[in-house]
Amino acid sequence: MSPPGSHFGLSRPGRAGLCGVLVAVSLGCRAQAPLYEHSRHDYWAFRSRVSRLYEPNYLPWVMHSERLPDGARALVACRWADEDFPLRYRIDPPAISPEVQDEFNPIDPQEYVQAVQRAIDRWQEAIGRPVRFRPAGPGKEPDFRIRLHAEPHPEAGVQVLGLVRGEKSQCEVTGPGPSVDRVEIDFAVREMDLYVIDQVGLLAPNQVFTVALHELGHVLGAGGQHSPLGGDVMFRVADDGRVDVLSEHDLNTFRSLYRIAPGQVYARIDDRHAEPLAEVRRDPPRLDRRVVDERNDFAVTFPVGWQAIRSPHGWVAVDGVSWDHDAAIQVIVLRGSLQQFFELQRFAAGQRGELIEAEISQLDDRSVARIVYDRRGRREELTFQDWRDGWVLLMVADAEVKDYALYRAWFELVYLSIDYAHGDGDGDTGRSGP
Repeated sequence: MSPPGSHFGLSRPGRAGLCGVLVAVSLGCRAQAPLYEHSRHDYWAFRSRVSRLYEPNYLPWVMHSERLPDGARALVACRWADEDFPLRYRIDPPAISPEVQDEFNPIDPQEYVQAVQRAIDRWQEAIGRPVRFRPAGPGKEPDFRIRLHAEPHPEAGVQVLGLVRGEKSQCEVTGPGPSVDRVEIDFAVREMDLYVIDQVGLLAPNQVFTVALHELGHVLGAGGQHSPLGGDVMFRVADDGRVDVLSEHDLNTFRSLYRIAPGQVYARIDDRHAEPLAEVRRDPPRLDRRVVDERNDFAVTFPVGWQAIRSPHGWVAVDGVSWDHDAAIQVIVLRGSLQQFFELQRFAAGQRGELIEAEISQLDDRSVARIVYDRRGRREELTFQDWRDGWVLLMVADAEVKDYALYRAWFELVYLSIDYAHGDGDGDTGRSGP
């Protein structure tokens, strides 16, 4: 079970600069000065100026910090031009010495080449046109080359598994564009290095696939930056080898990047940016359309104007965007019992922060457990009930402590809107659980 409050990677991250901190496992990030703090207000302003974007996304994090022709600093959309495709590539297999091979289970170098090829195919399928790749034929010069190394990266103190070379110079502003919100650019990535060995020994081909998937995101335009959300392929650290599937955020970000024009100016760093709202919304709470989760057989209605995001175990809705929001509501279904979850989460809440409330009550002839606690300036409430046999439905809602009283009406309306998507939970659908 993921701990309440994580929102399965959608908890509001701390303010971040243009690049994450130095980490034990590097996937190509190069330290940059924190020049700018991303906010949903600047994102919304940008969205209003461009064509429709796919959401939810972390598009601001793939923008490049560049100097405009007038001398101003700005975040700019840098990507391959449509006419650059299909990109021709070449994969150089690693030269694996016998000393590092497992004599009982040796790895053919071509297995690593095939792993990288799968990563290339995955991105092409995910983004769609204009993104296309083609192997460079014999004697043909590739647009970019992928080199596989069977020796560790020489940089001391940091274990590097993947590296896109020349990130600082891969995007260049060459002149003014057709409007004040666009500049002419040159963008190209020529070399990518992947290391198929670490201190323990040779990596499994699937591990190399995961690293290649991440690095190809940099090749496609995410220069030196990473998603702020755990669970994304483009998250700054590959600390979870299971992140080998492009998430909804990954897909929407790069589809959006290739929907807008190269050289589109996202925000001028030195300009005054849109100020956050002075207070949370004070309009009467209203609910929007009904969202159905067929996997877990529940339906829920979220507030009007909130961004709804599918999660591994249900749905999340945020008042803002996934990486910058004032409040969030998560509805999930997990295996267990109400009493088990109540005892476990009551103890965990007391460990994480200040426990405000913990009780089990009756609502419409069913038991409902509720836990409320404060942590780091935010108030979180957990409401859960038995769902189908052996399963529990859990709603996690949170907001800043100072805004909690205003949001509580929204939280209550959402909880009361939850119902079975099919049947009444008494077995009439023939299902015993999700």
